[in-house]
Amino acid sequence: MKSNNIDSGAWRALTWLVVAAIVCGIGFRLYHLDHKTFWEDEILGTVRMLGYTEAEIVQAGPHVRTAADIQTYFRLHGTGNSLSATIRSLAQEDPQHPPLYYLLVRIWVGRAGTSVLAQRLLPAIFGILAIGAMYLLARELFGNPRAAAIAAALYALSPFAVLYAQEAREYSLWTLQTLISSMLVLRAVRTGERRYWIGYGVCTALGLYVYPLTALVSVAHGAFVLAHQATRKMAVIVPFMLSAAAAALVFVPWLAMTHSSVGARGFAHMMAVKLSAGTVAVTFMRNLRTCVTDFGPVGGSLLRHAVTVSGAAVLALLAYSLWFLFVRDRQGGKVRSFVFALLIIPPLPLLGHDLLSPGTFVTQVRYFVPAYTAIALALAYLFHATAADGRRRGVPTTAWSAVFALVLTGGAVSCAISSQASTWYNKVWERSPAVAAEIAAAENPVVIGDLTTSRVLGLSFYLPPRTAMRFNLHCDVCDVPAAPPHDLLAAAGRFGKVFVLGTLPPGTSPGPLVPVSYVGVQILPPASAPLNMFGSPYP
Repeated sequence: MKSNNIDSGAWRALTWLVVAAIVCGIGFRLYHLDHKTFWEDEILGTVRMLGYTEAEIVQAGPHVRTAADIQTYFRLHGTGNSLSATIRSLAQEDPQHPPLYYLLVRIWVGRAGTSVLAQRLLPAIFGILAIGAMYLLARELFGNPRAAAIAAALYALSPFAVLYAQEAREYSLWTLQTLISSMLVLRAVRTGERRYWIGYGVCTALGLYVYPLTALVSVAHGAFVLAHQATRKMAVIVPFMLSAAAAALVFVPWLAMTHSSVGARGFAHMMAVKLSAGTVAVTFMRNLRTCVTDFGPVGGSLLRHAVTVSGAAVLALLAYSLWFLFVRDRQGGKVRSFVFALLIIPPLPLLGHDLLSPGTFVTQVRYFVPAYTAIALALAYLFHATAADGRRRGVPTTAWSAVFALVLTGGAVSCAISSQASTWYNKVWERSPAVAAEIAAAENPVVIGDLTTSRVLGLSFYLPPRTAMRFNLHCDVCDVPAAPPHDLLAAAGRFGKVFVLGTLPPGTSPGPLVPVSYVGVQILPPASAPLNMFGSPYP
C-alpha cells in the first residue's frame, strides 16, 4: 500500500508540474511578441514574403527621398503582392529559403496585416503546435504517455524553442515539421502501414520546401532505420528509401533554382571568418545549453560566476542523460539509435565545414533544431526512467524529481528574463532601433550613404516616415547594375545634420560647415564609428 501511495502521489505532482510547464510555455510564446527588435533577417524576409526584390529596390534608389519610400516595401499594395510574386522573389534572390513558410505568411498577413505582432503570431502558433508534436513523437518513441508528457514539458519551457517561436521566420515551422516527420517514421517502422510511409514522404517533401536542412533530418532517419536491428530488414528499408526518394524528387525543381541562383551570395558573410576548433566546440556546447537554460548577459562577478556554474551543471546533466540513454535503453536500442542519429548526423556537415574551412555555421543556432530535439528526448528518457525505477522499488525518487523541477524552473526563469529584453544572443549585435531614435531626435536630419540595400532596409524600418534619405544603392545578392551615382551632398545645406550610413563615394566630403555623424554598418569586421548599427557577434 505504501508503494502505491508513493506512486500515485508522485505522479499526481508530476502531472501538475507538467501541466503548469506547458501552460507557461504557451504563455511565453505569445507574450511580448512585438517587444524584441524586428531585426534585419526578419525585415528581409518580409520584403521577400511580400513579393518585392532587391533588384527593384536598387533600381528605385535614385528616387528615394524619405524613409517612407523604403517603408513601402514593408506593406501590402493590392494585386502586386501576389503569391507568385513571393515565389519569384525567393527563387531569384533568396532560394536557400524555400517558399512554403513565406506563402503561408503571405496568406496570413492578407487578413492579419503586416505589423510585427501579426507576422510573429503565426510562427508562435507553430511553436505552440510543436509542443503537442513533441508529445506525439515522444509517445511513439518511448511508448509511454508519462514519458511523453515530460518531453512536452521540457520542450515547452526550452528557452531556445520559445526564442524561435517568436521570430517571423520559418524555424518554428521547421521544428514542427521535424517533430511530425520523426513521429511518422517511427510509426511507419512500428506498424509497417503504407499510409504512414506515404505520410512520411509527404511531410518530408513539405519540410524541404520549408527549410533545405530537412534533408539532413531525413539522413538521420535513414541512419536510424539502418542502425536499429529490429528495423534492418527490406520490409522497412525499401519503403523508407521510396518515401525519401519521392520527397527528394519533389524538391528537385527548387534545388535547381538554388544551384543556379545568385542567392548563394547570401552566405558570403558566414564564410568571412575562420573559427578555431576550440571556438567551434565551445560555441556548440554553449548553444546546447540554451535548450535548458539561457539567462543572457548578467552584471556583477557573483552573478556571472553563478551563471557559469549553472551552465556547466546543465552541460553535465545533458552529458549524463546521453550516457544514461546509451547504457540503459531497454527497448532494444531503438531509443538510443534514434536520439543519437538525430543528435549527431544533422549537425555534422555544418560543424565539419567550420572546422575545415572558413565559416561560422556553428554560430547560427537555428540550424541545429534536430540536435536540440534529441536533447529534449534524452532528458525526458532520463527523468522518466529514474522515476519508474523508484516506483518499481517502492521508494520516492526525490533527488531526480527535484532536478526535473529545477530544470523546468530554470527554463521558466530564462524565458521570463528573455521576454523583457529588446534583443537576445541570436541578434545581440542589432542596434538599429537605438540608432534610428538618435537620428529621429536630431533637428531636420538627412541620412545618406553609398551602400547595399539590407542596411538601408534595417534602419529605415525604425525611422519616422518623413526622415529625409539620399542613397546610391548596390546589391547584396541581386544581379543588376547600380544606378549611376548621384551627388548625395547636393542639398546638404538644407538639413540640420547629416548622418552618413556606411560610406560616401570616393572624393566627396560633407565639408566643415555641415554637422555629420557616421553610422557604422559592418558586422565583420566591426565598424568604428560614433554610431554603430551593429556590434560584433564574436566577443
